Amino acid sequence: MIDFGCDIYLHDIGPSYDVNDVSSILKGIIACNQKTKEILGRKMKVLVRPNGNNKYITAGRQYDDVAFMTSENNTDIGAPLNVTFNNDVELKKATQYRRYTEPTPAVSQLMPYIDEKALAGTYAWVHDFSHAPADFQYILDLFTNINDKYGKDGSDCVWFASMDEVYEYNYIRKHCTVEKNISNNVLTLKFSVHSSDLPNEMQFHRDFSILVSGISMKKGTIVDTGDNIYGLSYSQKGENLLVNVNCNKSLIDKANRYTGIYEKEKTVSKKEDALYFINQLKDKLKTTYLNRIK
Repeated sequence: MIDFGCDIYLHDIGPSYDVNDVSSILKGIIACNQKTKEILGRKMKVLVRPNGNNKYITAGRQYDDVAFMTSENNTDIGAPLNVTFNNDVELKKATQYRRYTEPTPAVSQLMPYIDEKALAGTYAWVHDFSHAPADFQYILDLFTNINDKYGKDGSDCVWFASMDEVYEYNYIRKHCTVEKNISNNVLTLKFSVHSSDLPNEMQFHRDFSILVSGISMKKGTIVDTGDNIYGLSYSQKGENLLVNVNCNKSLIDKANRYTGIYEKEKTVSKKEDALYFINQLKDKLKTTYLNRIK
């Protein structure tokens, strides 16, 4: 699940700790993160408040590794944050509102809130969530509605992302520095993404987009990158050039691993898995893996 874009979060600490005592919860989430690091080599940085228990929020604010939290209603520190990225926003230790979908009986009743945010021009972060739905078709219908309006089959203006991705995206957006040089009709851009106040092991979404104004893709135009960029795609967006770059070296590892799985079990499903990662690589890195699956 993590390979395919999901993330994992601190949630319920289980029966070994007293959920009515902040210090006990704190011990529990520290133990959870230590176990996660043993298994995955990294920790979790998002806490999803369970069971409406505000003591988790209090404990999360006392634990350095918790960067961000969510709540489905008001917390003990006031109303949750509703994020819009047209404004400068500090997410560190903030609490984001998340809407629980199941109590709403019909998808048609969920969409007005999404429509409002989508059309407001404020680049809103809408956080709807499901909790082991009894009616999975309900969730599929919601995804279909969003896709048909704002996804690939609609205006193509929505980004589905995990909380870790959004948190790290916001940090990059606020703290990245750009150097520009033009020589012999070549524009060179150098991006420096500084380390945040989180340990490196808790930063693992090293990808972002650049919108370069006033550039039109003409015949013969070439977009290239340095060796520390593994994924590259770009497209004309009005009078601007939109460039997506991925600096996650793990893309190479995943392309190699899932290509190897397909070589051992040549099914349509395994080939789709391999192509999912291969197609995220920039063109010069794809060839080796495409040759292996042909």
